[in-house]
Amino acid sequence: MEYSIMFNVLEGGVIESIKWDKNNLKQDRSIIILDESSLSVYLWHGIKQGLVARRTALRQADSLKGHGYSYGNSIIGMDIKTVKEIDHRKVGRDPETDILYEELEEILAKEFKVIEDNIVSFQIEDAEAAKEELKKGFRPKPPPEPETLSEPVREQVLTEIPEEKEEQQTIPTQKLRKEPERIIKPKFDAEPTVLKVETIEDTRFEKLITRLEGIESKLDILMTEFMEFKTSLKAQEEPNFIKNVRTMKAIIQESKSSSEAPVYPTRNEMIKKKADLKKE
Repeated sequence: MEYSIMFNVLEGGVIESIKWDKNNLKQDRSIIILDESSLSVYLWHGIKQGLVARRTALRQADSLKGHGYSYGNSIIGMDIKTVKEIDHRKVGRDPETDILYEELEEILAKEFKVIEDNIVSFQIEDAEAAKEELKKGFRPKPPPEPETLSEPVREQVLTEIPEEKEEQQTIPTQKLRKEPERIIKPKFDAEPTVLKVETIEDTRFEKLITRLEGIESKLDILMTEFMEFKTSLKAQEEPNFIKNVRTMKAIIQESKSSSEAPVYPTRNEMIKKKADLKKE
């Protein structure tokens, strides 16, 4: 008898047998169909199933392929050696997936008879016999062992095989003259030298240290220039435009104190007056 079962893969890799129905192929499920009639385990993934859930379901399908499903004293699907994985996202896009999906639809469209606990059979006429067989318990028959010949028969077979006489060929031997071995001496003696092989990591480390030293020296220069600039700001005299204003003011006051009309200074007079103020 041939049996088929449908399983739902739960979180954590637990599988439970469910009612044989095509409507169980939902978007958020991974469904395993163990089918002895096609000697295949079909694994169907919904569109919303993630990578982890698909991998977990695939491990369970491989386990069923290798060991079958134990029900009471019976093992269902132990002779199955193939897992056919179907990702519903690839249906209509991948030719191989389309072929497997059509096979699965044909299996789900067959007439079936529920035997026991969600276990079904497509052999409707023999459903009662299948039920009795399942209750009684069965296991697949082990493969037949190769026949071994008994000792008398083996001796008789061996005696019937004619022995082939090996023709002995005589090969003439010649005495070979042994030539003295030639010892080649080196033309010069050189002391062994040890080459230091630098690894890529050592070279990178040295380059990094060199770059850090260069950055450190640049920072020292910048710090020195900053301190000089700071010192110059503290000791800086009044701006030139203030000095020029003061010089103009002094010349105008001198011209006002005299009876003559005010005469505005020229550029040279301004420079001279500025020099006199510095001396004072």
